[in-house]
Amino acid sequence: MTICARIRYYTCHRLIAAVVISCLVTTSVLLVPLVSLLSRSIDASQVKYGYKLTYKTWLDHLCPRSQIRNAPAQQLKWEPPSAQTIFFMQTSCANALTAREACAVESFAHHHPDRPILLLMTSLTINHTNPVMQTLLQLPNFRAAYLDLDVVFSEEPLRTWHRDKNWLFVEKRAGMALSDASRSEILRRYGGTYTDLDAIALRPLPNGTNWLAEFYGGRVTAALSSFLPGHSLFQRVVDAIPRVFDPYACCSIGPDLVTAEMRHLCPDTFSSIVTEDLQGPAVCSDITVLPISNFYPINYEMGPRGFSQLLRSGTGQEFLKNTNAYSLHLFSSLTARDVLYLGGGSILEEVAKKYCPKVFKIQRSISDVI
Repeated sequence: MTICARIRYYTCHRLIAAVVISCLVTTSVLLVPLVSLLSRSIDASQVKYGYKLTYKTWLDHLCPRSQIRNAPAQQLKWEPPSAQTIFFMQTSCANALTAREACAVESFAHHHPDRPILLLMTSLTINHTNPVMQTLLQLPNFRAAYLDLDVVFSEEPLRTWHRDKNWLFVEKRAGMALSDASRSEILRRYGGTYTDLDAIALRPLPNGTNWLAEFYGGRVTAALSSFLPGHSLFQRVVDAIPRVFDPYACCSIGPDLVTAEMRHLCPDTFSSIVTEDLQGPAVCSDITVLPISNFYPINYEMGPRGFSQLLRSGTGQEFLKNTNAYSLHLFSSLTARDVLYLGGGSILEEVAKKYCPKVFKIQRSISDVI
């Protein structure tokens, strides 16, 4: 073989090798994202957020504006409630409460000075410069702690449900889904008394435990409830959450699920309890169902016309004189944007002035609205 022939021979083989390598590289580049996409398609939430997200990743998705990396020394720590604790949950990632939310917390601390009051937050930090938070932190029986979802959901079946991040499928409802699931799991594991952040206490809660409230539409709700740890109701609720969770529905793992499991616990009596006009407590299995009027003195079903009573001038004193309710529910999802100018003597103003006096005073010093 001549020198020229040898050059042509080796050049040809090099070209063939280069083409083969190029094809292999191109194929791998195309296949990797394709395989990744196919694996992610197993779960809709995984397409968007990836599979088996780490702690930091889910925190970044839930709380994208979190400043935890800038203030590591001030991070809150997880603290579970006890059976004696009255606890709240803030799942919006805010590092401070609104004046109305702070009023709710102070009102329960005011009526229960001998019980621990615990605020669990998905934010790892508190805004210590916020006046209403400064006021709450001075209450002797109040504490704020981190709502550590990895700890709360560390047991099955919610461990897998949390790992797969199905609650992030509809971002605007993620906080609501987390609140419903966390409340049920915390009550199951630790017990305690839970109340929503938009309920202002008007008097001390009922003695005893294993109670919840009647709700609208023939349902019951755990939005204000008290249970011993390990109760069968919340074991049933927690077991059902992965199966019935609907990210597009507001109440699939809230009052709808609690109601469904209550029906299983007392099938013969539950329908009569929620369809009759309850004037006093009713018993379902070992659970006490308290009348809707005990916690919802403003009629939710009346919509804006009903909630306008909260802000109407001159109605507060009459309400306080006549109500026998344990709490006043504000339904913040419907009323949060309604501004109340102080000085008119409305129901909300008079209730706040009487039962959260410290928050009311500080709020009035910085603003004429609440």
